[in-house]
Amino acid sequence: MTRVRIDRTEPTVHQYIASEDDVGCQFLPPVNPSTGRPYNAMEWHAPVYVSGATDRECQSLIFGFCQNVVVFNVNIQWTSGRTMRARSSRTLPARDADDDVIGAPWYSEESPPKPPPYCDVPLDIHIDDRPGFPQRFKIPWDEPGGVPLSLKLVAYDLQFDTFLVQRDQTGRFTVRVARGWSIQFIASVDWSQQISKRVTLNKTQNVQIHQKPQTKPDYTGQRVKFIVK
Repeated sequence: MTRVRIDRTEPTVHQYIASEDDVGCQFLPPVNPSTGRPYNAMEWHAPVYVSGATDRECQSLIFGFCQNVVVFNVNIQWTSGRTMRARSSRTLPARDADDDVIGAPWYSEESPPKPPPYCDVPLDIHIDDRPGFPQRFKIPWDEPGGVPLSLKLVAYDLQFDTFLVQRDQTGRFTVRVARGWSIQFIASVDWSQQISKRVTLNKTQNVQIHQKPQTKPDYTGQRVKFIVK
């Protein structure tokens, strides 16, 4: 009989900031000086220990992360009243994944589920996420086809549930640890300011961890698609 122990390390989050240039603005965590790339919004490393009679028995369990998109709404408004919205194509349950290469229900092929190497040897599984709009999209100061230099506000409401999941050799899933997390802020534009000072976010702590998820994991492997209009 196997026994599972998970060191309850908590997810780490990095707050979003605005970056501005002559064309527009975008929202991401700050740049990590050691990599030259923005930090992830959420990172979660969880050491898993499995004890059992034999290594084969311990390796009959695999562990990985699943994630639901609970809410994905980004609203952009210009001074004319024109709006643009990015939203998820469906609510829950949903699989948030980069593509369909890896089988359901795991988060992505970059962080595949794994068995422990041996009994009582720690298995480090992790999830890194930096949702964007998409990440390389820059929100223009100019209203598309309309008034130049007229961006008014941008509102982010992104909510996710993340699950550390165990699957046994019969295909049965068990949630071991779960957390909810969100990215929520409203960014307003002050046209009396120069570039780099125009955009103000109303929340300093705009990425937060929530102890209780709002949903249950979906094991069907359906994917979320995003709609912008």
